[in-house]
Amino acid sequence: MKNPRTHLLYLLLSFVISIPLVVGESSVSKFNITIGSSISTSPNGTNYWLSPSGVYAFGFYPLCSGCDRYGVGIWLTKSYDSTLVWTPNLDNDEPISNASIVVDQYGVFVLRRSGSTLKPLFGNLFEPALYAMMKDSGNFVVYNSVSDIIWQSFDHPTDTIVSGQTLKSGHSLISKSLKYRLMMRKSGELIICSKFYNRWWKWICNWVSHTRKRSSPVALNLDSNGRLYLADWDGLVIKNFTEGEEQQHAWSIVGKQIYRVTLEDDGVLRMYSERIGCDCGRSVVLWESYCSTCKERDHVTSDFFLAFGISFGIIIVIAICCICIIELAGKCKRRQNELK
Repeated sequence: MKNPRTHLLYLLLSFVISIPLVVGESSVSKFNITIGSSISTSPNGTNYWLSPSGVYAFGFYPLCSGCDRYGVGIWLTKSYDSTLVWTPNLDNDEPISNASIVVDQYGVFVLRRSGSTLKPLFGNLFEPALYAMMKDSGNFVVYNSVSDIIWQSFDHPTDTIVSGQTLKSGHSLISKSLKYRLMMRKSGELIICSKFYNRWWKWICNWVSHTRKRSSPVALNLDSNGRLYLADWDGLVIKNFTEGEEQQHAWSIVGKQIYRVTLEDDGVLRMYSERIGCDCGRSVVLWESYCSTCKERDHVTSDFFLAFGISFGIIIVIAICCICIIELAGKCKRRQNELK
């Protein structure tokens, strides 16, 4: 017969060991967005889904204070300006009201608007979703029945990437005005182009990284320390735009810095530092693709206009020389006629 004390001690140890496992599972499942979950623009309902730390939110954000007009996106809830970092599409910014987002019975995230048909929120899901989660990284991730990722916002950036995100080869960012596009080209170059209309819509290059590399695809990376750099698939760093900085107490949400890189409506790519969970003021610009006070100017628009100016100047000089030669030849001919 077993010793009762030994048996009791065994039961207590089993219970203590199981506590963190149960808490861990429940804390994760608490933030899982499952079939039947919904959010809405109703003032009495839930407008968004939070990440576990509450730093990021996915859902309906107000377009103005006190009005019934919303957009759909991901934003930093604890930054000074509640900075928006992702939207489903920038080319359809029609304000939303009296709407809801529902995970229907078929595992589809549906945007339901009053008086209109249902619209899938993520148009490129090729299999049903079982659940989703707003991650503390800022990535909204959708999973299938075997917990494989079938969609994530990090793969579909709009005008911004955040700490831990990469802009892969062949992908791009586009400014909110839709006039500028940042492209990570398969040749290894990062370029910013602007859109102009001259009978047809065309793109012209305004800025280039000068990092052509054909041997391996290159991606733009932004790490948790604010280091912005280009690296290939083998991890070889092609170019550093910023060196990054050490964060004190990185484990703490309060006072933590989150970095973001945004292509803005003036056609400039800027990196910002966002202080989280403290009254530290607005975001701070740490780097930009063009800076009038920087010693190293990455912007190639000035180089373009310089080259254009030199070429135009040469053409003008040649034209003046030709005119002078023609005038001189005419005078010589007239002089010869007078001598005759």
